[in-house]
Amino acid sequence: MARPHLIISGSAQDVPYRHSDAQARDGRTRTHRIHDRMSHARLLTQNLMEARDRARETALPTQGPIPRGFTVCVEGWTDEPSAPLALEHLDANGAKLLSARDPGMHESLELAVVWMPYGAETTLLDTFTQFARDDAGGDHLRHEALVANIKRIRAASLRDFWQELTPFPGHPGKRWWEVWFATAGPHGNPALEVEAATQALGMRMSAGTLTLQDRTVAMIYATAEQLAQLLRTDAIVAEVHRPASPQPN
Repeated sequence: MARPHLIISGSAQDVPYRHSDAQARDGRTRTHRIHDRMSHARLLTQNLMEARDRARETALPTQGPIPRGFTVCVEGWTDEPSAPLALEHLDANGAKLLSARDPGMHESLELAVVWMPYGAETTLLDTFTQFARDDAGGDHLRHEALVANIKRIRAASLRDFWQELTPFPGHPGKRWWEVWFATAGPHGNPALEVEAATQALGMRMSAGTLTLQDRTVAMIYATAEQLAQLLRTDAIVAEVHRPASPQPN
């Protein structure tokens, strides 16, 4: 029996994320006012280095001596939603923006989840250093909004990837999760990475995966605690969803 299909004409196009209140009247991104540039740059530098070092210490390689990178959560300011994160700069120089959440889903602040191959963090660290040195009133500042609009950086947790309007599941038991994985460069193979990671962690995965441009979708049966272990592997988690249809237990 034939089943209905969803047919979409035309082609997809990548467009940059833009906050609804992202720009001032002069067209520039609004920035959060930082009174002590040196202290702010030092804090973000410490945040990023701690997240990187923690990732190295807790890595669970499944396809090589060590995973190729690490994932961080970048937080915006709760008291100034009109000064959004400069997401376009978090998706450059090797870093990969995986997902972003506006205030109001489940948090009071804007969140961005970013994957960085080891070594790419040096560009961001250099930007923090330059921010501390620059004059706050200078017109030459290239990354003012990028640094000023970040409140803190930390290691990403599983909840940061949750993209549903309903709250993150609080039940400790096993359930099916719809997990979206990202591709790391032209030579990445998320399907193999996911299979290797789930096998290494002893988790159950449904037969087959779905590939959508630079994302691979897999259904995984696990507890939230077990699923969080994927963040230590080569598989790059991008988003976590509730399955659209019931899965057999």
